[in-house]
Amino acid sequence: MRLSVLVCIFASACTGIIDVDTAPPPPKTDVQVVIRDGQSPQPGVAVIFQGVDGSLVAEATTDATGAATAELPEGGSVTVIRSYPTPTGGDPLPIEVYTYAGVKSGDRLALGRPASEQGTASAVLVKVPTTAGGTVKIQSPCGGGQGTGPLVAITVRDCAPEIGLYVVDGAQQSFFKRTTFSENMDVSNESLVGALASPISATNVPLNTVVTVEQRLGYDGFYFFSTGAKRVDTTPANTNVPPLSGVEQLVITSSSSNNRTQVVASRGAYNQDSLIVDASAGLIASVSGLSYKPTGITWVEEGGGTADAVIASLDVTRADLVNNNRQYVRMIIAPHTGASLQVPVLPGAGAIYNPKMGDQVATSLGIVAATGGYDAVRARAFAVPSVVDATPTDGRITLSYAGSAPGI
Repeated sequence: MRLSVLVCIFASACTGIIDVDTAPPPPKTDVQVVIRDGQSPQPGVAVIFQGVDGSLVAEATTDATGAATAELPEGGSVTVIRSYPTPTGGDPLPIEVYTYAGVKSGDRLALGRPASEQGTASAVLVKVPTTAGGTVKIQSPCGGGQGTGPLVAITVRDCAPEIGLYVVDGAQQSFFKRTTFSENMDVSNESLVGALASPISATNVPLNTVVTVEQRLGYDGFYFFSTGAKRVDTTPANTNVPPLSGVEQLVITSSSSNNRTQVVASRGAYNQDSLIVDASAGLIASVSGLSYKPTGITWVEEGGGTADAVIASLDVTRADLVNNNRQYVRMIIAPHTGASLQVPVLPGAGAIYNPKMGDQVATSLGIVAATGGYDAVRARAFAVPSVVDATPTDGRITLSYAGSAPGI
């Protein structure tokens, strides 16, 4: 698009017309993955880019910003191979192999723990209101601690320039405040508020189903308060929730019957009302009969509701190795195309992470429906503790599985 602009120096003197090109930039055709732990980029991590047919397109390692990028045909896959230093005095940690299948041009994938477990710990001071009595507990996305006011020391790692602080005193009075991170943070002018009774109940509970509901409060993915999972299929549950403003809530409803579980998460603004959930809303097909072979996984789906994605976890113990590399974990997220998932065959440096006959493999798998479909969940699926934590604002994610939930 070109925009014609009439240029005038003074009100009575115009110099003519200049064409200004306002065309939007062309869409990105590459695919990028960025690997972080908390705020810290992770350089030197191996990344494999494959075409739709499994052919090797590129092998790369992440740069100083934790990013690896390659041109990739629509529908290809990206695999990240992560290893971790052995904890002091502990056992070696298994290698983790993550595969995003069915990616699209322009994808910007994120992988890593929301909070760093590797950074150097440091102590900072938080000045709290003089009205905060008893033991004062403070949480932030990058650490926390407790003590008596007005100065409370907390231990943090790798904090962002701005963080949220949740402060609660011995009388369960609390507040949440976003503030600039520094070695000395002053939130002493904030007002503490007491928790309010907030019952949780459920309607439309399916027959012979155990239903639990958890309500979390937070901001930008940092959830600092939880009611815990409360059983509500027979009677309401009584909870006390702080009446905070400017925060969001994540409501997680879990319905279990016959070793089959569906978790429905919804995310939106917190309105301080009593919580009533419809236990039948958002349900999709149930999963059973999980069967694993080195080439793929099959299962049985029963009931209505369309899934957008499938997520699987393979905990592998190699049959032919006895050293520290004997164990690894493979996580796969892919579009849902039916009741089967082909385990992507990795080429090059990733070939040693293809399960073989004789390996011991513990398998868990779930199908996922999300507001916005697979495109909405793919980018952040491996940057959160569970796929339900990737629920979009004002949206919903449903995870249906049998046995153990897929995850690490």
